[in-house]
Amino acid sequence: MPSLPQAWYRFEGVLELVADRKLLLGALFFTYAATCASFVGLFIYYSSLSVEETLVGDDYKVDGYTCRPLTPDPEYGLNITYDECLEKHYIAPTIENVEVFGTYEPAYTDASESFYSYDGPWNFSYYRSSEGMLKYSMYTMTEYHKPFPELTSQIYTYNKKCKVPYYLNAEAKADHIPDATAYQSMKWATHETVRHGMAYGTAYPPFGFGNRDFDITQSWLSDQYWKQIVFFPDSATDFVSECAGNFSSAMQADLTANGAYVFPRGFGRSMSWWAEANFAGTESEFHITMEDRSIGMTPLYPKTTTLSAHDWQNTVGLTRHDAHSFFGLTPRCRFYEKKLAVEAFEFIYNHSDCHPCDSFKYAAPFFCVRRVKKSAAEAISLAVSNTMAILGVLIAGIPPIMAFAHKSKQVGRGHVRGQDSTSKAHTVSTSQIP
Repeated sequence: MPSLPQAWYRFEGVLELVADRKLLLGALFFTYAATCASFVGLFIYYSSLSVEETLVGDDYKVDGYTCRPLTPDPEYGLNITYDECLEKHYIAPTIENVEVFGTYEPAYTDASESFYSYDGPWNFSYYRSSEGMLKYSMYTMTEYHKPFPELTSQIYTYNKKCKVPYYLNAEAKADHIPDATAYQSMKWATHETVRHGMAYGTAYPPFGFGNRDFDITQSWLSDQYWKQIVFFPDSATDFVSECAGNFSSAMQADLTANGAYVFPRGFGRSMSWWAEANFAGTESEFHITMEDRSIGMTPLYPKTTTLSAHDWQNTVGLTRHDAHSFFGLTPRCRFYEKKLAVEAFEFIYNHSDCHPCDSFKYAAPFFCVRRVKKSAAEAISLAVSNTMAILGVLIAGIPPIMAFAHKSKQVGRGHVRGQDSTSKAHTVSTSQIP
């Protein structure tokens, strides 16, 4: 027979149970059953619970965790994740959404100056102390892409990890220096802006983008090398028909054989430009903002046409400048200019760490969270501790309940016996009446 808990005995003089043994044995079996059921229920409950684990680090993606940046990214000042950028906010460049400002004609470099500047990417040059400072005009024709137009008016701004060599596979050449400015068009453009404060902090490198392997050895002071770095747009595009007479068959053949020039226009400080429609080449109301390392694209025309445009070191041909032609050599074709700019942006974005959304991979620190189930050992430990508490409550609570029930039963029996005695006395008294 199972022994009863010590708490179920009365220690007043004679040791005795607080209630009837059979009743207490039933209570004991109930206690054991309730304890076992409680343990099973609590184990199931604690096994179903999950807890939050957090960590802070430099990685934007950690397996099993959901990570968010704690601060806005340094390029666009946006507090979004890399995945949110790709899935919700990024808008790829298209013919329809790149925005133009400027023309190919000469313009003032600064509002305080009274003479035109003829400096432009067609110079294939950079600042040289012996020749004086170049002064690039803010009005030089440039196409801009806003990667996140619903969030900001800021144009494409590359992050510090982005490296685009001056032509395809240049990084594999023996003379290539990975971090050298002389081997990266965008980096050179950005560095040039430091020396062009008078020209709105904007500048060009001496060479553009090359999207083929030209096997050119870098020469610091030779524009003959830089002129070989050309860009080939999609060969399937028929510019003759798309440009409706503003692009000749000879230019198409030149483009196919020799390529064209596309220069990155660099910005080195915070600026905001506004313009009404049809001002300085704009097609609609124009508004963009720029930061350090922001980039626009200035497409020039096919190689032969561009190289015959003008000699930047003298005034030959300068009178041919006008807003509607490329140095008077050919009417402008907006489709051609936009198409080259779009493909140049795509060329950049396809490089590692150069996509606009890549900025959000490096907006450290990141706060990462995940939910994990409690381990079996932890669930058992919690279930046991709480089951013991329930067992203690039952063992401590049953004696007074049983004692009260036992006492009530005894009182009930005494009351019945009293009623029987009274009834018998009443019967005897009645029978003695004569």
